[in-house]
Amino acid sequence: MPRSPKQQRSKATVDAIIKAGFICVADKGLAATTTRHIAKVAGVGVGSIYEYFEDKEAIYLAMSEVFTEDLAQMITDITPRLTEETIANALRILLENLKAFLQKEDGLYLRYGRKAASLEYKESQRIINNVLIELLMQYLLKHPELASLKNIPGVSYFLMHGGSYAIMSHLLDPAPTITFDELAEAIATMAESYAKQQLANEAANNSAQTSS
Repeated sequence: MPRSPKQQRSKATVDAIIKAGFICVADKGLAATTTRHIAKVAGVGVGSIYEYFEDKEAIYLAMSEVFTEDLAQMITDITPRLTEETIANALRILLENLKAFLQKEDGLYLRYGRKAASLEYKESQRIINNVLIELLMQYLLKHPELASLKNIPGVSYFLMHGGSYAIMSHLLDPAPTITFDELAEAIATMAESYAKQQLANEAANNSAQTSS
């Protein structure tokens, strides 16, 4: 039965295996990657892998957890800054940081994400959704005038998840027809325009009700 790493050396071995997993999946894909591939890249014997992981699917799960924790921490770290910005600026900053996150270490996370898109770990999805909901709640506390907007959860979900997908697709495109800045600006402008239009409509409705 695989054991949990307790000593520093054991933790370093596990970290090396997980990092090798990212590299192998990014290069070969999920199906083609084997524990031997991972062991070779990690610089350990295959037996060392089975000391800590039951199979390669267990490594994939650990990779997903690391990816999720890193992404969640990135969002959490910039949340205080985002809450001080306009909707458009907050989205620009968020998307720029997402780009940097995916492109770090020579785009390892980006290439992993392309190959591992079929992995569906509900716990990872839950963690990211919770972080995004917390970001939204903190933003609304700083901008209470937006709390009256209709269907905030639905619009926010569309912008955050749809925007993330669009960014990843753009970064993976070898010859995109628009620049990253143009894409980010389109998403940011669309969100802010929607909010302004909804607030204007609400103000007009309130004015009509008051005068009637």
